[in-house]
Amino acid sequence: MISLTGALVLCAISIIVYNIFFKNDGKKYPKGPMSLPLIGNMLELRGFIHLKLAKWADQYGDIFQIWFARNRITNSIA
Repeated sequence: MISLTGALVLCAISIIVYNIFFKNDGKKYPKGPMSLPLIGNMLELRGFIHLKLAKWADQYGDIFQIWFARNRITNSIA
């Protein structure tokens, strides 16, 4: 039987493997924050969304990408 710690480690490894191997479709897209499979960055966009987008613009540049569920969104903050 697998412990809770083992299940959490397995989940974390699965997310990392998915983001490294299966999300890269060979195209050159702008950088952006790491997202979770199936839900994207929706958990991070609670509260004051404009402040989070401004923070990401400072971190990744004026053009960056985020994910809403399985949809890639390219943002331009100008």
